[in-house]
Amino acid sequence: MRNDQQLVEPKDISGFLEQGYRVFDPHLHSAASADVIPSPNVWASQLYRGMKARGWGLVTFTDHDTLDAYKSFTEPSPDVVRGVEIKIKPRRIGSHTHTHTLHVNIYRLSDEQFQELETIARSRDYYAFIDYLKSNRLPYVLNHPFWHEVYERPNWAVIPEILKKGDFPLTEYNWGRIPTQNEKVLELARAIGVPVWGASDNHVGKPEFATLIRGDTFEEVWDNAIHGRACVVRQHRTNFKGQVIPITDSRGYAAYVADTILRCGLQLISVTSKALREKPVILNSSSAWRNLLVRFATSSTADKICRIRKILGNLAVSHGKTLGPVLARPYVRSQERDLEAIEDIIDPLLARGDSGEYDTAITAA
Repeated sequence: MRNDQQLVEPKDISGFLEQGYRVFDPHLHSAASADVIPSPNVWASQLYRGMKARGWGLVTFTDHDTLDAYKSFTEPSPDVVRGVEIKIKPRRIGSHTHTHTLHVNIYRLSDEQFQELETIARSRDYYAFIDYLKSNRLPYVLNHPFWHEVYERPNWAVIPEILKKGDFPLTEYNWGRIPTQNEKVLELARAIGVPVWGASDNHVGKPEFATLIRGDTFEEVWDNAIHGRACVVRQHRTNFKGQVIPITDSRGYAAYVADTILRCGLQLISVTSKALREKPVILNSSSAWRNLLVRFATSSTADKICRIRKILGNLAVSHGKTLGPVLARPYVRSQERDLEAIEDIIDPLLARGDSGEYDTAITAA
């Protein structure tokens, strides 16, 4: 299948909305995820109300290995799409006995299907996992294809292989990755013919207009997505003056991470000890000191810790523009190092196939 999806510039979003496209953010985390600070702005019900007020047609929450976000909704709503992000580290894929962890978004699944998929994922049986998804006709997506756990040695050769074999009907352009990695995702998708949609993967209560797509129901949206009719919105950020700035390089991405750090500071200020007792925050990053700092800042064991948390939050807010890029630098560099290894695997494949650039939408089509 030829992939002729458009990469939409942020300045052209309004034109697409006037043409009947709807906004969708298919990869979004709420307070139910273990690595999210459970401040009021990331509770699923609060996110839902804000998104509907801003024009979202459909809303989904894809938390890490949990469906707890949907406990906020006492009755099923047609515009709330049940979703989850499940991780699996396959024992074997084809001839590859060394693999890294894959993250898969799955939609429209029941509680029973979720439990069965979690059991299969823990067994690390990749083929049983994919067979279950296909046999139950569940919509599913390979998230951030060039991502791995910080403690893993990735095997990038696995990614084009599983996409080429049709194991995944869709993959994503992920706002949590550097632009050059996302460009490589788009190149690979074009060469293989795998559809792509855009996703924010946001953890701080900031859903994005990441995908523009037609459809009033999830079934219509999904059908358009897997047939390459989703418009991927270029990564961008909104600065303190309200200006929308496309993210096209590592420097712009570092500024985006700095904005995320500022928002984490606001979350630290507003989160309550009660919320942290009910849902502790667990971060597993590439830095042991960063993990310890998060655990310390989100501890609810004593009132004095609560005061320290607010002090740290205020520091993040007041010095975010200065500290943010500094704290983002190791994260950016690790992705840039990954990109070099990715290119060694992907570029020869692209040279043999259709490696044309993505079409860029200048105006609404």
